[in-house]
Amino acid sequence: MPTLTFMVAYSDPKPAELPQRRESHVCHTKQPSSTAQHDTHTGSHASKNCNGTTTSVKVTELPTLEEQQQDAIAVGSKRDYVLHELLDTERVYVKDLEILVAALAIPLCKYAGPWAAQAEQMLRPLQLLFSFQYRFLKSLHDCSSVSATAQLFSINANQFETYIDYCGAYHWLNDLLERLRSDSEWPGFINAFQERVALYSDKRRLSIGDFLIKPVQRICKYPLFLRDLLKHTDVTEEPNTSKVLEHSLALLRGICDGVNQVQQRIDSLKLRHRLISSYFDNPELPLSVVSKLGEVVLSGP
Repeated sequence: MPTLTFMVAYSDPKPAELPQRRESHVCHTKQPSSTAQHDTHTGSHASKNCNGTTTSVKVTELPTLEEQQQDAIAVGSKRDYVLHELLDTERVYVKDLEILVAALAIPLCKYAGPWAAQAEQMLRPLQLLFSFQYRFLKSLHDCSSVSATAQLFSINANQFETYIDYCGAYHWLNDLLERLRSDSEWPGFINAFQERVALYSDKRRLSIGDFLIKPVQRICKYPLFLRDLLKHTDVTEEPNTSKVLEHSLALLRGICDGVNQVQQRIDSLKLRHRLISSYFDNPELPLSVVSKLGEVVLSGP
């Protein structure tokens, strides 16, 4: 609540006549009715001391019961907004996963030819994600409180680790798609993909890459939802809910850290592959030895 300062200034009253004995330097105190006034409405008080200066008192108003209720409603509305946003975006996300599996994963495994087994292995995490997120959406829809929502993330921590596998396969899958682009039948595959997408939604203009990146983007958003819920949860009033939110937030952040570590490891492996590919064999350090080396730690010109 704001702090209110009330200052009341009065004009000096007519000086009283002093007695003849000046040697007695006594400060005569005025009556409160003439030099001081109390505001009975706000509880503020202002007066003049014996030196003629004005003294003011700051009064902090306590929130009324109605104001406290309004604050509680505002906090509850913010949490409800986060929960609705989480659920609404989850519906859209699961639909995108369904499109990925039906319009890309299954047809691509048939189209890849000699790379069919490799494509199936890379797309396996995507199919697992769709199966998990479909069940997760149903459970999320049944959650009636912030605590239940946070608990849902916590009990599915192991399932969320599938995102680490997917993000690892995602980069190699992009490499496979790059090789397939040189195939003469690839444009026909893309047209068929867009037609299949149109059967599910109006996102026909999105490319394969636009769909493949969605799980990577989604796993990074979950901690943001949990952080906002925790921000609008009073730990003194809901200690158990706050504790579950903190635990779930830590778990999801750990998953995101795992995704980043996979990204760094893949970047290192790709760099190693490029260095080996450009390596000129020599008797002192044959290529067979270089190929057995581990990840690149440091490189430069």
